[in-house]
Amino acid sequence: LVPLSQFQFIFDVVKAAKATTNFSIKSGVLFDNVEALRNKEVQFAIGHLPQLDQHEFEFFPLCQIQFKPAIHKKLYEGECTLETLLKVPNVIVESHQTQNNSSSKFQNKIKVTSHERKVELIQHGHGWGRLKDEEINDDLMIIPATLIEHLNFEIYFIRLKAMSQGPMANLIWQEVQSKSNN
Repeated sequence: LVPLSQFQFIFDVVKAAKATTNFSIKSGVLFDNVEALRNKEVQFAIGHLPQLDQHEFEFFPLCQIQFKPAIHKKLYEGECTLETLLKVPNVIVESHQTQNNSSSKFQNKIKVTSHERKVELIQHGHGWGRLKDEEINDDLMIIPATLIEHLNFEIYFIRLKAMSQGPMANLIWQEVQSKSNN
């Protein structure tokens, strides 16, 4: 959800420090990146923090992302209504953390494993779902907030408190934190 271009400066920091550092950049779905951090597969994670334990994790905000529900114009005639939305599949991203969450009133769903696939399906008229502004093209209509809630997510840079960090990891943490405060 957060473009890698926002973090290009990290490579410059490592280069300027003349450090030999191995990077492994993983893309996670929803809370999978926090699980990778918990399992010590990565040193940092970027994600939303619904209920992270402040004793286990250290984090700071990076940015806010707003998701607006959108539907392809070919999927409805006239006004988009709740009845329309109940007939059209809701395209959602599912991770192993959210597989059993079926509390939504929208039972007609298409489940995908990446946000990119979700965007593609919605843009091609196969369902509706929440997208970022820059993903909503001219073929899509934003569904009014009176029908479907628009969501704002605070995105955080996260690390485990108990995981030992080397000098380069600490430098990266400080640089990202410094950039996020500007």
